[in-house]
Parts: sequence; structure tokens; C-alpha cells
Amino acid sequence: RWVCVFCGSENAVEGGASTQTDAAALGNVVDFVRGQAAADSSARLPATVFVVDTSADPEDVANMRAAITEAIGAMPDDARIGIVSAGASVRVYDMAATVMASADVLSGRTSPSREAMRALLIGAAVPVAPLRECREAALTATAALRCDSSAGVRAGADKAARGRAFIPTSERDRCVVTGVEVALGIIDGTDVAQMRPQQIRANSSGLYQGSKPTSSGGHVVLITTGPVTLGPGALPRDASHPLFLSECRAAARHVAALGDAAARQGAVIDVIAAGGTPIDVQHCLPMTERSGGAMQLVEELAAPLASTLRAGLLRTRATRSHVKCEIRVSRPLVVSRIMGAVYASKSGGDGDGDGELATGGGKGEAVHVALRVADSSAGIGVLYRLDEDVTSDYVFVQCVAQYVEVSTGDIRTRVVTRRLRTTASASMVAKGLNAEVAGLLAAKRALLTADSSSDANETSTYAGASVGARAKVFTASGDVACDELADRLVAAAGEMGAACGAPGTLPPALVPLAMRFYHFARGTAAAGGAPHPDEVALARSRLRTSGLDTSCYIMPRCWMVVPGAETEELVDVLPTNLVLMSNACVVLDAGSHTVVWVGASVSPDENAGVIDRCNAFATKLVTGRFPAPTLLTVREHSSASRQVLARVAPAHHDPAPMQDNACAYVRTMLPGQRAELMRKLATIPTDELGFSDWLQELMEEV
Repeated sequence: RWVCVFCGSENAVEGGASTQTDAAALGNVVDFVRGQAAADSSARLPATVFVVDTSADPEDVANMRAAITEAIGAMPDDARIGIVSAGASVRVYDMAATVMASADVLSGRTSPSREAMRALLIGAAVPVAPLRECREAALTATAALRCDSSAGVRAGADKAARGRAFIPTSERDRCVVTGVEVALGIIDGTDVAQMRPQQIRANSSGLYQGSKPTSSGGHVVLITTGPVTLGPGALPRDASHPLFLSECRAAARHVAALGDAAARQGAVIDVIAAGGTPIDVQHCLPMTERSGGAMQLVEELAAPLASTLRAGLLRTRATRSHVKCEIRVSRPLVVSRIMGAVYASKSGGDGDGDGELATGGGKGEAVHVALRVADSSAGIGVLYRLDEDVTSDYVFVQCVAQYVEVSTGDIRTRVVTRRLRTTASASMVAKGLNAEVAGLLAAKRALLTADSSSDANETSTYAGASVGARAKVFTASGDVACDELADRLVAAAGEMGAACGAPGTLPPALVPLAMRFYHFARGTAAAGGAPHPDEVALARSRLRTSGLDTSCYIMPRCWMVVPGAETEELVDVLPTNLVLMSNACVVLDAGSHTVVWVGASVSPDENAGVIDRCNAFATKLVTGRFPAPTLLTVREHSSASRQVLARVAPAHHDPAPMQDNACAYVRTMLPGQRAELMRKLATIPTDELGFSDWLQELMEEV
């Protein structure tokens, strides 16, 4: 007989346990195959519908056409595709028209009616079709995409007055939310079209609302160049209007409801904002987050847009089915909060499904959640608290995940169980701390606290203050679990500092965690460096749903190589400006940007092999990641090299031992070479504190 550590039930094995039972009982990770998925969901890929903003300038629309054409060429023959344009009106292109492009036109000022969607789906046109049957028609429709005749020119302006009547991009008619509604409707309707006529009539009321639970899902890719200005979900243009705030709230509710409708339908909405016009990311984020999609800001409409489209289309297969999880903990642990792109499933809490899910699971009860995103870059954070004193030597944590294996169609259940040792020693707690995991959890918690601030203008300041409080490692955060952890870390600092003979200093075991707080506090998510509000909102959204593989959004990852050295291999180093040597090549992965930095003394001809190796390594880092980072190769002293200067930490004023720990190559430099490097770095103007000065100021306040 044995007793389950989670529910306390007694179990008995009759006739002895088999080898398979023993392996399942003793293994930390066990996979079970529960059968095959339904034939409809495994045999057919979800439909992909491109929604293209045609209110852009002609050259921008031409770049969008080229990117979509390249993406279509990379898609498999069994992929289903549709093309919708959204400007002053919505056009749904016929995927059966090969000689000349043909489209049905819908009004962009209102949501599509049931009658309009019924006529579109049952008519002669084919809005969505497999590429093996419509590749030529899809390319014809893509080539026919043109900017609206009224885009950029005010109504009534003649040719002579067009220069004076130019309409800014942010003010042009753009009904992209209506376009997304139509795209969801035709995705949902492609399955309905296979039914008998009486079944079509019975389901016609929910075609564009995503209410049919048997849909095989889909993928909507919205490419826009500006904010929503027309139709449902549009933001009012006159800020002085007395109903401005009311209309803004109504638009936000409509966008959030559209994301929920896509989630019920099993569809994913990805938004790619291209160009230099702000789109109000905060307004569009609920549409992507609630459906399990993502958003990407692309500065250029050429190569970066094409690479982002390819990465997003590869992600379609991974997000076909949501992952359902059950989280169990043994007494006296209780799940206090779940963070990430999750929503409550069955039981175990009541949350809004995005960012934070407050729970009360514990004492043997499983917390049921489901992930909106099922790719390798997504992750959830789980915080625990102690319900009572710990009396046992171990506590147990178990996660049961159910998902569909895309390659085989198997319904799999993976059970991961971990046994964690308990201790009363504060120093052991500090030494056992995983800085990468703890830093990611603390950053997620800090951003959620900042996002809950009622004053939007104080959000960035509050986020920075919250991160600063966690960088001290000793300040209470308001959460019971974090308060207890802070108390333990205070005790660890005192015990370890006294043992080392240096009370009042940060224990060495906690320095890696403090370094992650330092980089996060100066990053985009905490509004470090005064970035644009769209960049801040997007960085926070990525961080809330990111997993451990994308922790570079908190602390960049850095590698360097010195051509001509004994070993010309990329070495992992800390992201400081010490790596910016004129005779070195550096690869910096900052999450949204991956940059290859080439020193001024590195000859492109003599060291072409090293530079190519760095470019290949950077390409491998970003391959398959969505949103796709911007990949750059820059030279020292060039204008684009600011992408590296802004993300590496100033370390030329740090003590020599700290510099040696940050960059091992500095230790091998001659005194004159090292002094010359410090003089060069000192000429780069910056008012940022180095890590040692920043840490010293924090410790003075402890």
C-alpha cells in the first residue's frame, strides 16, 4: 500500500506491480497515449487568411504584396488560404478566379450581417481553398492588391490640390477589425460549407461570431500600417468630444470580444504592424492575447515583413489545439497565482484569461488551466504559498499536460512530477535559487502589478519602482508567497554576509538574480530609456506569455569571438560594453533584436569566415521564433550600432574583478590594451549607472 502525496488516498496493487507500472511510478516524466484525435482536426490544416491594410501608400502595399507572395510560395499544398483586404471597405477575394482577380465587397463601417456572410459563403465565389487548387488564383489576388483610391487624399481634392490635401496615415479610413471579423467568418464557414443545406441554415447565425464549437480552427494574419479608424473597434479621432472616453471603452470591449470569439472558434489572430505610424498596441493587444496570437512591430515593409510572415505561418501547426494542464501540489503548498496566456478550464479559479489567473487550488485539489498558445516560446508562471508550517523533508509538485501530437495525431498526456527538498537554512535557500527562473517570475509579477495600476500614465513608473523593489530582494511585494520569500532572502543575506565577514553586502549567491533585475529595469518592458508606448506595451505582452527559452527579453544574451585568437569560437559572456572591442565580433540576442556587431579592426575580407559563422549562429538563434526578431549586421561606429550600445550595460567604471567576471577576454589583455579599451568606452556618452554602482545604491537603502 502507498499513500498519494497529493490527495492522501491509499492505493493497493493486487498481484504485484508490473515493470511498466514501476517505471511509471518511479519516473519524473511519463507520457501516455490516449488514442487518436478526430479525423477532421488531424487530416486538415487550419485555414490561413491574410487581412491586408490597403490604406497604406502605394510603395508600402507593393512591399506587402511581395511579402505575401513569398509566404504563399513557402506554404505546403495542403494548406488552405484566403485573402481579405481592408481599407475604406472589406474585399474578400475569390480563390477560384485565375484569369482575373474577383472580390466580394462588404461595408467596413459595421460588422458583417448574417445575411451578408451567408451570401458570401453559399455564393459562387470560393473565399478559402487548398493551395493545390488555388495557388494561381491566390497569386493573382495578391497581385491585384492596390491601395484605396482615396488613401492619402482628402475627398474632393483635384490633381492640383492633392499635395495640400494629403491625409496622414494615422487618419485614413482603416476598417481592419471588420476585416478580421469577416476572416473569422469565412474560416468558420469553410467547414459549414461541407454540410447539407439544412445544416448550413441551422448554423448560419454563428458564422462570423465563432460560436460553432466543431470548427477546426484557423489562423488570421493581419498586416496593418496604422490604427483602427473605421467601423467597429475604431478609436474616435476627436479627443475633445464629450463621449470620447465612452467610445474608447466601447471600442476596447469590441476588440476584446473579438479575441474571445476567435478563441471559442479555435482560431489564432496574429497582428503585424509595419511602417512608422503608431497603431496603439494597447488597444489591439486583447485581440491577439485572448486568441493565443502575437503581435510584431516591423520597421520596414521589405525583408523583415517576409521573415515575420514565414515564422508566423510555421507557428500555425503548433497552435492547432490548446494544451490543457492540471497542476497539483502536496501539503502545505497552495497555488496562489498563475501567470501567462492561460484561462480557467473546468475548475480551479476565475480569471480573465490573460496575464494573471488567481486561484485557490491546494490540499489535493488540482488547478485546471488551458494554454492559449502551444509553441515552444510560450510559458506559464506558477507562484505557490505555504498554507501552514512545513513538517516534512520534501514537497511535491505535479503538472499533467494534455495535447495533440501534430505529426501523428496522437492525444498525449504528459505527467511531470518533481520532489523538492525542504530546509530551514536561509543560506541553503539562497544557494539553491535559480536566478534565471526567479528573475523571470519576479519580472512577470512586477509587470502584472504595474498593469493593474489604474493610472495609465503612472504604469511605466510603477513598473520601474516595482522592479527596483525586487532588485533590493528584501522589499515586500504584497503577495503572501513573495513576502515570505523576501523574508527568507533577508535572513539569507544576513547569515551569508556575516559568514563572509561582509555584513550589509549582497551575498554572492544572489548577485545573478540582482543582475537580471538590473537589466530588466533598464529594458523596454520597464520603460527604460523612454521608449515609445507601443514598444513598451508590446514588450510587456511578450514577457507575460514568454517561457524560459525567451528570457532574453529580461537580460540579453551575448557571445563574442576575437579573430586571430587561439580559439575562434563564440564564447558566452555577460552583456556589457566590455565586449565592444575593435578587434572582436559580438552576437547580441535582446529578444526583439538579434544583432551581429563587427569591430572596426575586423577586416571583412580577411575575417569573412568568422563573420559568416557569427551570422549563421544569429540566424540559428532566431529561426522558428515568433514574433521573429529583427536580424541585423552592423559595423562599429555606424548609426545602426546603437542597437547594441543601448542594450549592453556600461561596465567600464566597475571594479576590475567584476570586469574580469563579465568578460574573460579582458583578463588576457595587456595593461596598455585594457587602458585603451577603457578610454574608448569612456568617450561614449551615457548617464546610466553601471551594475556595481546601481547595486551599491540599492544596498545603501537596505
